[in-house]
Amino acid sequence: MQLTLHHPAALLPRKVAADGVQLGTEWVRHSVAVCGEQLQPLAATSLDDLDESCCQQIAALGAEVVILGTGTRFRMPAASLRSWFLSRRIGLEAMDNAAAARTWTVLQSEGRSAAVVFLLPG
Repeated sequence: MQLTLHHPAALLPRKVAADGVQLGTEWVRHSVAVCGEQLQPLAATSLDDLDESCCQQIAALGAEVVILGTGTRFRMPAASLRSWFLSRRIGLEAMDNAAAARTWTVLQSEGRSAAVVFLLPG
């Protein structure tokens, strides 16, 4: 007897490396925002490149919280970036890409409205 409802998600992160992230069976080697089954390529390759245009792309995914993977190491986003999301009532949590993958996977399994951003150098 099945005790839980399981929907296999093609875009769940399987592996995280310095130059990419494996979403399902595909390796993505460029920065990307993911929400549910939506995948949005981003032009930013680092936290310094994350501009308002990228933030608008992320917000358009419709998530209540954004898990921001800042690369292989944690970097604190600028106050202006944090306030941009806060003014739109979108939560923002920053961490390295590996932690972002783990956190987003848990949030997805709970059915939460969350997006994840992986900032990648390529």
